[in-house]
Amino acid sequence: MRQRILFVMILFIVLVLAKEEVNNTLDNVALINIEALADNESKYIFCFGIGSIDCPVDHTKVYDIWY
Repeated sequence: MRQRILFVMILFIVLVLAKEEVNNTLDNVALINIEALADNESKYIFCFGIGSIDCPVDHTKVYDIWY
């Protein structure tokens, strides 16, 4: 009977530790995705001329935008 209780306790501990590791991995992936979304993507946008289109970089009116 003691062996079964010990086995169940060890199994429970292993499962709890494994779940924490998965949660940490998911948290890290979520943080990486948030950083990627918050990254300034405007460094690859070029705005040319004077016109009626809003430039996403500095919000001025331009003629053409190249991505």
